Amino acid sequence: MQIRSDLCTTETQNYLAALISRTQEALHEVFPTTDHVIQYINNFRDPKTALLFLNVCNYHNAATLYTCPTCYPPETTQNCQNCNMYLQPPPFNTLIMFLSVIEKLSSVETSGVEDWVDFYDWVSRKDVDTEYKQVLRKGLFKDFGALMDSLKGKWSKEFGGLVKITNFLRASMRTEEKLVLIRSICYMQANNCSDSTVESALPACFDQRKPEKCLSEQGCCTNKTSCPLAADEAKLDKYFKETIKTIYEWRSQYSHDAQLPPLREPLLYGVLYRGKKVTVAVSVTELKPVFEQLIKRFFDKYQIMPTKKKQKKL
Repeated sequence: MQIRSDLCTTETQNYLAALISRTQEALHEVFPTTDHVIQYINNFRDPKTALLFLNVCNYHNAATLYTCPTCYPPETTQNCQNCNMYLQPPPFNTLIMFLSVIEKLSSVETSGVEDWVDFYDWVSRKDVDTEYKQVLRKGLFKDFGALMDSLKGKWSKEFGGLVKITNFLRASMRTEEKLVLIRSICYMQANNCSDSTVESALPACFDQRKPEKCLSEQGCCTNKTSCPLAADEAKLDKYFKETIKTIYEWRSQYSHDAQLPPLREPLLYGVLYRGKKVTVAVSVTELKPVFEQLIKRFFDKYQIMPTKKKQKKL
């Protein structure tokens, strides 16, 4: 199948072929063959969005697939060469990759990709300068600090990473997907459900007053159909925002301070975070399809016509 002409040139043909192959590897449950990928990118209204889709999937592929060191040309694999078991990336890789992709997607508009704008550059924009000159003339701010707080608040709503990511995910994720994300981080807490008090790895939303709502014979969060959060929109939103903030802070420490997040699956690091010992119950096999479906739903909005009807023809 031919790739759209506004993407493929003689110079870019090999590069695009590699991106398409890696996209199919990363989302093989969504796109069974590379022809399905080509059909999907050919159906985008804007070639810039089509290229963004391929780059996002390539990034996802790099973080989830391993390259065999003994094969040439290199072959990617998701299985151990010794025992053939499925290889899971470290959970912090999955979470950080997840947030990085979401931050990029939250900046996309129908006209293309809007880059992040530095606060100083934003303040220097003509529209912002004109607006705040008028406000200053009216004397609405008592001092310079109040003016800066207002400016930072407005900039944060438009370009602030955490605010942008949180708002995007709140609007994009379904309730059951939000619950998967919330349950992915557990804190060592006292569990008073049995005759003796024991310390267990439990999510932040665990109800100490009514533990029977969260626990069953199989353990915490195993009875997912009757999760109390699913029926309480306010609490769901509270813990969802807290989870996004935690992952965002971990990503910032990882990216800017060369500091690993306090998590490793399935072992406990033995470190404190916000005064609590933290472990991680990230199931990569559970989180991965949530992430991939979120990517697919997002890019479906930029398709010319419903993809399902087209894919049935293949």
